[in-house]
Amino acid sequence: HYSINDWFVFFFISTISILLPYSLYFFGLHYIQASRAIITSTLEPVVAIIAEYIFLGGVMTVLQSVGAVFVVVAIIVLQFQSRDAEVSIAQE
Repeated sequence: HYSINDWFVFFFISTISILLPYSLYFFGLHYIQASRAIITSTLEPVVAIIAEYIFLGGVMTVLQSVGAVFVVVAIIVLQFQSRDAEVSIAQE
């Protein structure tokens, strides 16, 4: 009962929102550790907020902006901590 245009939209949305990101994620796992990939994947809500702002004309509230900054700072801190831990383990 769906038109061909509806099926095209379903295909496009599923490809862009599911297939492509997960394919890139698993491809990236070949090059970085899983723990780093998981930490970086917490950036997904921030990207969603920014994409909504850019493509749909949404409004970023102060709370969303502050939350996005906290997430980015936490990712940076955790990435540096895990790198320092790897260096100290390698030196032992």
